[in-house]
Amino acid sequence: MNVIENHKQLENKLITLVNNDIISQSYLNSFRYVKQKRWIADYNIAKIDEPESKDCINKADEFLSEVKRITQIG
Repeated sequence: MNVIENHKQLENKLITLVNNDIISQSYLNSFRYVKQKRWIADYNIAKIDEPESKDCINKADEFLSEVKRITQIG
């Protein structure tokens, strides 16, 4: 599988979690935001400045905290 397929599979699973009220829409939005910024940086479409980088890191940290929270419930 390539990177695009992996990201699409993950996004589809996140959509399912949102639809089942397991995670909020904001986490899916954060995933999409960080993915877009990462692709921009990876393909040198634009320069990502420090505030944008920190924002992406914060969103990723919040997402990881939510993943840890929902996996400890069961």
